[in-house]
Amino acid sequence: MATIESTRLFPRLQESSASTPLSILDATVARFSPTGAIWVFDENPTNFDQETFINHLRDSFIETLSKFSQWAGQLQWAPVQPSGNHTERFNRPLLVYGADTDPGVEWTVIKHPFRADEIVPTADERASTITGNRSGAWDGNDFNQGLFVSSAPLALHDLKDCIGLPGMQVQVSLLQDGAYAIGIKIAHCLADAQTLMVFVHLWASNSQKQFRQQAKLSMMGDPVFDPALLDKCAAGDINAPEPDSALIKVARDLPLHRYSWWDTFDEAYPKVCIPTTENSKPSAADLALAIQQNRISPSTPAPWSSWDFTRPISYTLLHFTGPQLRSLQAQAQSLLDQPPEKTYLASTRSSRTSGKA
Repeated sequence: MATIESTRLFPRLQESSASTPLSILDATVARFSPTGAIWVFDENPTNFDQETFINHLRDSFIETLSKFSQWAGQLQWAPVQPSGNHTERFNRPLLVYGADTDPGVEWTVIKHPFRADEIVPTADERASTITGNRSGAWDGNDFNQGLFVSSAPLALHDLKDCIGLPGMQVQVSLLQDGAYAIGIKIAHCLADAQTLMVFVHLWASNSQKQFRQQAKLSMMGDPVFDPALLDKCAAGDINAPEPDSALIKVARDLPLHRYSWWDTFDEAYPKVCIPTTENSKPSAADLALAIQQNRISPSTPAPWSSWDFTRPISYTLLHFTGPQLRSLQAQAQSLLDQPPEKTYLASTRSSRTSGKA
């Protein structure tokens, strides 16, 4: 493995400096694993040498990033103001972007000494019995994704460190015989899978222009970055100094498990989670005051002893042929003509089947 390029990329047109708190939903996924994906291509566009190929990819990426300029900014926690508004009271992610101190997006180009078909089966192989015991099933347990995504930490990876760390990383891996792979990793509170695909669709469209191909219009429109839109949908006055007791009662009546993540003294508590748990808790003084004022929501200990973190996880990719996909589509469309109750039951059965697979 050889590193050809390692740098930070920024939008082509920097906006004026801005500071935007993320939504309450973004805050709830701050602890989630990063959003990411790896795309493996059999060959790069013809008639382009390696340097030109990389330059075109980089230029089209920067063009796309210019529509997501906040992703080049600094992801951090908003300063805590106990008497402030709902975004300032505790652990709300904040993006500061358009400043000279922006960390940018980590961009790395690496060269590997193997071919694409040595790490993943081709489309024809995935559709045959060569890849496993069943037609169309590929056992991906041996796929080393660490070769194709950056191992450097993202901002708030431990719910604490952030300054100077990027919120997004892109690695281009050049393989033998003209193949290549693109791996993207981004902090989950910046983008979920659907948001990442919006970006990738736009990048693909811009890349086709760079490579002088017939550019297909992206299915996605221009992105909208306005986290406050979600918070505005909240009932009641979310900036009030005290919670609304009526809304609390409604929330408490919902069928939802409320386990305590902060009870790290449980013998079965997963040790690997303790550092991020401690980083996500209020200070001891703030916590004591909240308990004294009865502002801590009731919860129950999590059934940690029933969780076996040592059990292996398997990854299998299923390949469906065109006729099979059309059959699934026809079955899904037929549900539209059923009463809501039957549609729900059918959907439940379908979900369970998928889960077993």
